[in-house]
Amino acid sequence: MLSRIKGAVFTPDGTILNSVSVHLKAWAKALEDNGYFVHHETLQQSFGMATPRLLRSMVGEVSDKVLEKIERDYIKNFRESLSQIKLFPDSLKALEMLKKAGIKVGIAALTDAATAELILDKNGVLSFVDAIVGSDEVPFGRPDPDIFVEAFKRIGVNPTMGAVIGSTEYDALSARKINALSIVISRDSAKKSVKFAELLFRDLIEAAAEILSS
Repeated sequence: MLSRIKGAVFTPDGTILNSVSVHLKAWAKALEDNGYFVHHETLQQSFGMATPRLLRSMVGEVSDKVLEKIERDYIKNFRESLSQIKLFPDSLKALEMLKKAGIKVGIAALTDAATAELILDKNGVLSFVDAIVGSDEVPFGRPDPDIFVEAFKRIGVNPTMGAVIGSTEYDALSARKINALSIVISRDSAKKSVKFAELLFRDLIEAAAEILSS
């Protein structure tokens, strides 16, 4: 039976890549170096949000100059830590399943496209990806769906025939806004649900199998 899902757009952090902790540490250091201490739980809850929203949710109303400095420091910290980012054990198999079935794969990156491409290439999965959209290529970030709309456009799939696979409620909300199937990968065994997610899986292979059988 052919799947009705013709394309899958991933937010790679927390789904394909074990990279969330690297992002959080980079943000924590950038904030602390600029005089802001933010609890780890607050960073976790805000992760996945577009950068301006994320920063303002944590530091309040400050000048654009301050926000830009914090963001530059975060990018520097993150790029210095790229060697720490690895695939989850199930990522390669799941991507192979989608590729074999002819499902187009897009990436909606939290980073710029060049950095996302570098990380995927270093981890040996770039060949499974049909298009990458960086956060710097769209006017508005999550939970606005612009980056997912662009990713589906680049892989040639109508969002209504696609799935968004992310790890946060911001990914799920974006998917809902464009009528794509909303799948969240939650590797936290204690978490029973994620707001706005239609489907929740602990394992990326299970998510790929669901796409192929839908």
